[in-house]
Amino acid sequence: MPHADMPRARPSGRPLGGVRDPLHSWIGPVRASQQPCLALNRDGQIAACSLAAVAVLGLADPLSVVGRDLLGAMASPIGFTGGGDKLSDWELGQIPPLRSLRTGRLARSVLRIRGAHTIRTLDAVATPLYHESLVIGSLTFFQEL
Repeated sequence: MPHADMPRARPSGRPLGGVRDPLHSWIGPVRASQQPCLALNRDGQIAACSLAAVAVLGLADPLSVVGRDLLGAMASPIGFTGGGDKLSDWELGQIPPLRSLRTGRLARSVLRIRGAHTIRTLDAVATPLYHESLVIGSLTFFQEL
């Protein structure tokens, strides 16, 4: 499969090398959303997140997580076992925002997040974001169950 280098997502949406970042058009709507959502760039780094996503995912403030890997920025995803064991690397790769990036398809799953003082169960629905025929990121909405 041929490989084409795309400009990396930048949180500011400023032009990169004279070319507008194709993920730019998603940053404003995600930041302004009243729903818990986030956009990842093609490398799995947070490009934007809503204020509602901060509380649900156990993130720091929205601007401080931009550019960080999703798994390093969010509270710990855990399994549905009685002890709430940590997920394996393979299982972590299956959470919807990352699976959608990898497969280029819609992804939906229920996941559990362990924060400092609580465990949350979330329904997550992710869609890949395309520019021309290349996946440039993913957009995920979360609903607390």
